[in-house]
Amino acid sequence: MNILSENFKAFRNQFNLTQDQLSQNISVDLTSIAFYESGRIKPSIKVLLKTIGIYGISLDYLVLRNQCMYPRNIRLLNLAKHLDKEAFSEARSSIEGIIKNLLKNIKTIESSSIQDFSNIELTDSFQKNLKDMRNHKNLTQSAFAKCLDINRSSYSQYEISTFPSIEKIIKISEALEVSIHALTTGKKLFFDFEDRLFGKTILQADKFLSLDHQKFLIEFMENINQK
Repeated sequence: MNILSENFKAFRNQFNLTQDQLSQNISVDLTSIAFYESGRIKPSIKVLLKTIGIYGISLDYLVLRNQCMYPRNIRLLNLAKHLDKEAFSEARSSIEGIIKNLLKNIKTIESSSIQDFSNIELTDSFQKNLKDMRNHKNLTQSAFAKCLDINRSSYSQYEISTFPSIEKIIKISEALEVSIHALTTGKKLFFDFEDRLFGKTILQADKFLSLDHQKFLIEFMENINQK
């Protein structure tokens, strides 16, 4: 079993899904799910993207779990963004109170997660994003291939049609200083809030609260949105 297979299984359990339920949700046969979790085969990027769509989390979180340095719970953060309006000021105060109460026994660090600040326009093409980000860093294919410990011809295929292994994608993400999520989907993990205090509190909740506590917050915010 490898880290990715462990994380794949751990998240399925944390979201209270059986292998059969996940299989149906992402349209992958049950045997493949079992193989992913045992480490016999690795899920493709396509499978991973379908999985995070079900969970509402970032690809970085699924792949790296507790080692994730970028925003994690996209569903939570998007709901919070919706409440970042004057009309919801009272609701935000309630949410801040709940989060502070949940965080009081957790040792938090003042620094928040890294966010995707790059002003480069990204697309849903991993290959194009990779090329554009490499050029933005003023790196030749040869120089970047050396960073990844591969030859230039192998690297050049990444910018044409092939997907690297997930381990290589992690290295690429680190070298280019961009999230795996943004690099792969074109959707940057960047969450800015008008209400700065509320935003800081939400980002702390995203980074430090357990998934169970985050799911509680999501349900609470969804109820506010429905009223």
